[in-house]
Amino acid sequence: MTRRLDRGDLEQFRRDGYLVVEGLLDDSDLEPLWNAYETRLDQVARQFAASGLIADTFAELAFGERYARIARMRPDVYSHLDITLPVVDDMAADAPVFAHPAVFDLLRHPAILDVAEDILGPEIVSNPTQHLRLKVPGGDDATTWHQDLAGLLDEALNSDILTVWVALTDVTVENGCLLVIPGSHRHLGDTLTRHVIDAPGESNYIPDTDLAPGSPVALPVRRGGLVLFDKLTHHASLPNRSDDIRMSFDLRYQPVGQATGRPAFPCFVARSRAAPGSVLRDAQAWAGLWEAAREAILAGDVEGPIFETVRWSRNSPLHAHS
Repeated sequence: MTRRLDRGDLEQFRRDGYLVVEGLLDDSDLEPLWNAYETRLDQVARQFAASGLIADTFAELAFGERYARIARMRPDVYSHLDITLPVVDDMAADAPVFAHPAVFDLLRHPAILDVAEDILGPEIVSNPTQHLRLKVPGGDDATTWHQDLAGLLDEALNSDILTVWVALTDVTVENGCLLVIPGSHRHLGDTLTRHVIDAPGESNYIPDTDLAPGSPVALPVRRGGLVLFDKLTHHASLPNRSDDIRMSFDLRYQPVGQATGRPAFPCFVARSRAAPGSVLRDAQAWAGLWEAAREAILAGDVEGPIFETVRWSRNSPLHAHS
């Protein structure tokens, strides 16, 4: 399907810091992803059972219920399905990343890149800060208020990073849709809002006292739709109070030549009209980039921090510990 952003769309995105784009992908786009994940979950379930980590593979259950049952016993099942290396200091030698060709096809999907081009221009890099998002039913899994820039190194402070949030299931208020504060990306100009943590190892978040003014808006979106937002947009998500999983991808794009904020992880040129030969078109080569990144990290060949887990403003007393 083809959907380009018109002037009204672009005006809303620039004004509000977000935009919902419904109906961009259809079943033919999403079915390969579902098939890949059903196969992957089955593989991991069988591995866990063979290792004595779970007593039942729940093979008779549909994907959502099967994942939820396994995740309650083995939360680490998620790392075997995510599309990036684990963001941890002590990365294991066999740290998984699900670099499947169906995921690579999604990252390079022409309809997604068309929308990204309307905002970023025609020279586009796929930023490696990317995730599968799974919310299981009945979990206390609301996401706290934050900005996507807060998880990136300082090198990305001036990069034009666009988040493209892709719904693989219908996303509703009941099952944990996103919340945004319209205009919050302009709250402090180009300055990152203060983020804090409650304890080491926990996620950073924006305290209520530092949130941009305005009423939060819920962003339900149907399967195959997108939510676009700016790197500085204040956003969160609701908990899943439904009886099935909520599943989505969190993808990022930026112009060629700008820093990704996660230099140890592999980015690639997804579209270029100026240098079409620079575009990566080989899914196996993309998977190889992730393997090489893991090896470099484990070998100690990466200088400096791999990722940013904590952000706070210069006037915070916590800043002295950064």
